[in-house]
Amino acid sequence: MHRSTGMTQQSARGSVSRVWRRPLLLLVSASLLSGALLVGGLVGGCGQKMSKPEETPGGYTVPPNTYVLTYMWNDLPGATDVVVTTGGFVYVAQESARVVAYKTLTDQAHPLIAPLEGLVKPILLAEGPDEEIYVADAGDMTVKHFGRSGGAPIQTFSDAEWAVFGGIAVDGLGYLYVADNEKEFIWKYTPAGDRDTLGGNGVLSESGAGTGYVMRPGGLCFNGPYLQVTDTGHNQVKKLAADAVASCYLFINGPSPTDPFDSPMDSDSDESGNIYVADTGKNRVLKYDGTGVLLATVNWDPSYLLGRPVAVAARGDRVYVADPDNAKILIYELRK
Repeated sequence: MHRSTGMTQQSARGSVSRVWRRPLLLLVSASLLSGALLVGGLVGGCGQKMSKPEETPGGYTVPPNTYVLTYMWNDLPGATDVVVTTGGFVYVAQESARVVAYKTLTDQAHPLIAPLEGLVKPILLAEGPDEEIYVADAGDMTVKHFGRSGGAPIQTFSDAEWAVFGGIAVDGLGYLYVADNEKEFIWKYTPAGDRDTLGGNGVLSESGAGTGYVMRPGGLCFNGPYLQVTDTGHNQVKKLAADAVASCYLFINGPSPTDPFDSPMDSDSDESGNIYVADTGKNRVLKYDGTGVLLATVNWDPSYLLGRPVAVAARGDRVYVADPDNAKILIYELRK
């Protein structure tokens, strides 16, 4: 998540493509993003006018329980994170310089979010319990907490121990979790900004070889009561207890022993507890159920070659993928 402090106002325009899918055929219809407004590093958006494509183009029936690439948001280079809030707002952190805010798949303007102030180099995003937005700002190594209407931060978290942000998450009570990719710690903070008393120093997990330990931790999110951790260095995604030190409930290594993850950078969960993994080194996004059973390869269709996905977000039947190699945000929809 990234925001910048500059006050220069300019317009930011991209394009949106609607995608009809059939094997080895990609038909793209492009349109401009409507009215996204860039102020102080925030694109506080108008929504994009999008219509749903036909379900069975050319007589080809999409198999059930398959994800279809339905929309592409073009000309979005350097995306580092994407978050979809409970209310349906989509935030994209882009080029460590701005955050794009849209209302999901509607033609409505975005009247609620004022420019986010006081940002230097925002790179990561997390949603709070009341649809607020938390921003990890690598420019001054802080996490800034904004109300859902934007404006100035209502709170700023900092810790002299932080070196390189790997991921942030916020639980339903407002506790903040910060993964440090370089120091290989996951810290827990109270809503007031103090380190939690967990383990005596607020460390939820640290470097180590056991399943509850991490190596170069990346994206974080909550999956029910568990903190879901993208353990990049161990090539795993795991669920950790949020109230105990290095206590692992579940870990996933990849589709099979001969097909492990390769440097996954992010993961997310949906309302049913399913797990979505951006398997960055293998250019794929995988869906698992809450017990670790592989359900689907989201980007199964070879007619679009996904770059290295760095972020994934799931909401309802849609999966959003940040593909900075191709300067796109991709939206996949489940066909049941």
